[in-house]
Amino acid sequence: MKIAMIGQKGIPALSGGVERHTEDLSICLADLGHSVYVYTRPYYTLKNKKEHQSVNLISIPSIHTKHLDAISHTLFASIHSLFQNYDIIHYHGVGPSLLVWIPRIFKPKTKVIVTFHCRDS
Repeated sequence: MKIAMIGQKGIPALSGGVERHTEDLSICLADLGHSVYVYTRPYYTLKNKKEHQSVNLISIPSIHTKHLDAISHTLFASIHSLFQNYDIIHYHGVGPSLLVWIPRIFKPKTKVIVTFHCRDS
């Protein structure tokens, strides 16, 4: 299967639970023979780095400000994903999941998964 991961800053994980989870999950899926694509932000992952342990990295720009970084990156990655013929698009995080409607409307045959990452209290 061809699987995209959207919502994280990137891999390899430098910090944060979302990035660590995404890295572990994407590597495991790639080891099982799936083609995995992780959307990364250019300031987090080296721009010329195209692969990490059999996981494909796609560097997409964002509006790098406090309030627009995550949502703009998710928007640009979601639009890019429409042209890639993914079988699954996996959104990580509550904020990024606000844009799941993009592939649901424009690529209705593509499966969309959302993982809400949060601390247990």
